[in-house]
Amino acid sequence: MPDNLRITAPIPANEGAGKTNPLKEPSNAEAVNPARAAQPNAPEQGEASRSLELLLNLESVYGKFIRQLRSTPPLSKSLGRALGDAVAAQGRQTEPTPLGRLVEALPASEEEILENLRFQQENGSEFSGPFFRLLNLLSENGGDAGFDLQLAGFLKAYDAFRNADSATRSILRDVKTIAGQIPGKYAESLKTLAGKLSGERPVEDAPANLGVLKGEILPLLCRYVSRTNDYGKSRETVSLLLHHITMLEAGVKTNVAGSFRRLLDYATYNLNLPKGTVDAMQALFAEELKKMGQTPRNEFLDSLVSLLKQRGRDGAETGLPSGQQPVWKDVCSSLLLDSSVYMPFTHLFLPCVYGGRYLFAQMWVEKDDGSARPAGAPAADKPLRVFLSFEIQDLGHFEASVALTGKDAELSLGYPPALDGSRGEIREALASIFGKNGLFLSKTDVSPCREPKIEREIMKKVEERKHAVNVTV
Repeated sequence: MPDNLRITAPIPANEGAGKTNPLKEPSNAEAVNPARAAQPNAPEQGEASRSLELLLNLESVYGKFIRQLRSTPPLSKSLGRALGDAVAAQGRQTEPTPLGRLVEALPASEEEILENLRFQQENGSEFSGPFFRLLNLLSENGGDAGFDLQLAGFLKAYDAFRNADSATRSILRDVKTIAGQIPGKYAESLKTLAGKLSGERPVEDAPANLGVLKGEILPLLCRYVSRTNDYGKSRETVSLLLHHITMLEAGVKTNVAGSFRRLLDYATYNLNLPKGTVDAMQALFAEELKKMGQTPRNEFLDSLVSLLKQRGRDGAETGLPSGQQPVWKDVCSSLLLDSSVYMPFTHLFLPCVYGGRYLFAQMWVEKDDGSARPAGAPAADKPLRVFLSFEIQDLGHFEASVALTGKDAELSLGYPPALDGSRGEIREALASIFGKNGLFLSKTDVSPCREPKIEREIMKKVEERKHAVNVTV
């Protein structure tokens, strides 16, 4: 079925719905010239053009994203402060609370710190692991638009397949909501049909559920809309129902298997991949399907998600002092903004207790979109940029930026002014750390950090992405 199914009011009989439109002269409108479209690296525009662009972007998706990003406190000021206060008050708690359990789950050893960072990196997206790394490598090195198109179709089907459970729950909820929004006669019929839907085995029951939805429930709703001209809330809920049905239909097993077969055939016959690579694609995809029902666990992140689910309740249940509930709304907003298409970094965060001190660290790893690399140039030619920020209890704020090109590293570190007398020791310790990890520091800049700089660098990169991101399908 189509991705968008428009529901309209009936056409009055006196408007001649069956008549053909008279022939019209071709339109004199000019085709859009792609060369005149704004480019990411376009030269500076005049003041009038910039003002017009500002007005046009006020209500754009990007404009709203920027406003939300600027109005949301960073995690260091929301989650960092809340956990820092909780660690300080931990000894005074008599009964376990969700916040107390989160504090107890904080990493405290080097192994736990590395494991938490690795877990966030590997599970930050459902498109992670050896199989998707291979697909990404084939896309980068192939330079074939046809392969990327087949890949996009497969990823859409795979994503829907993984989320069949969520789509089914949403459909059941939508049908129940609509039954409460429409008159009794139609509501009773809808409830009867809803009883034929099953939510016990979302993947296996998807074909049968789709049969009921498309064969009985949607025709009933179409009859209701055409006869009543209902423009109320039920219209919005029906639109949501159609969206969720489309998701469920995209994720049926036959669609996923067919999209992967088309991708495999294209890679075999159009990219001329060797048999060993094609066999590896099949084997890795089979392993990915085996892991489908397994949810990776992490004690700290599981505790955080559990606490975020309860943020709307009173402070006694969450363990937060009265009046601090809004902090969890800020944490949710920050985590959601990190997942935006406009965010050019992978954001990792790590609260921990190390050496008896509470530490809140953040890492931003720049995503490689190939925009700053010449066509055909390998990814290794472009420096990988990483930004670090961490606050250590009783010491202060640290910031660092690292540019990695192969084994060569350029480092800039800002430390609290109180440690200015230890600059030489800090420099030697950094050289030792990088050396133990097989990296050579070709450039080192160590100086006191008198004001935060990383936030400005991140905003600069985000604004550069304004013209470079294409969210169309």
